[in-house]
Amino acid sequence: MLALLLAVGMVTTTPENPTYQVRLDIIRGTDTVSTTFVMPEGIEGRALIEAKNAFTRVRVRVTKSERPGCRNVVLGAVTRATLALVDSATLEPVPLIIICDAATARVAVDAGPLYQITVREVDAPTTPADTMPASVVQRFVDAANARDAKTMAALVSTDAVFLRFPGGQVMAASRDSIHAHYVRSLSGVPPAFHITVSPRIVEGQLVIDQEHFAGVTSGRTSATWMYLVRGGLITKAWALDPNPK
Repeated sequence: MLALLLAVGMVTTTPENPTYQVRLDIIRGTDTVSTTFVMPEGIEGRALIEAKNAFTRVRVRVTKSERPGCRNVVLGAVTRATLALVDSATLEPVPLIIICDAATARVAVDAGPLYQITVREVDAPTTPADTMPASVVQRFVDAANARDAKTMAALVSTDAVFLRFPGGQVMAASRDSIHAHYVRSLSGVPPAFHITVSPRIVEGQLVIDQEHFAGVTSGRTSATWMYLVRGGLITKAWALDPNPK
């Protein structure tokens, strides 16, 4: 079971600054928990991972290696219960890991868990036809920032449903309803309104965004959304209610 990813910095991806998918498996005996980061080179991904009441806080960063075709992976972790739940805790560094091509590396530190890391370079989202879940959701957010409800609607399936979580109240059902919802919502936002996302978790077809609102003078300044993306379209989305009844 994954808890929330705490921070992934976002920068523009270029050929000199590629994006990587990093899968991290934490193995304790017969138990394995996993998380996946998608992040630009040199940007740190952070996660708090829970498994059977045991927490592990990790930080991962991928940088270029002097070896051709290889990448350096810097990993820090803390598993002690008194520290893992503290965001500012100092993480114990794991020796530098060098991964070549799409190889998988394993490393164990003292009596802690075994860490298995797989790194592969992914293509940056450069065309509207890109159907990677993170890219679809990012284009949805970009369209919101452009006040473009039509493009937002084009990125959802015809039978998409947007709900509140955990209550399950339906906010909008169908592409037309979602289009109408955002026409109304975006018409009332201030001119300086802008959404930024940090962090973003990508786990298969599920994308979880912590969205922050700039330019607002009242009301909420952030929201958490979960998006399910299939076939290049958002088929279902949930807005997390900060005060569920």
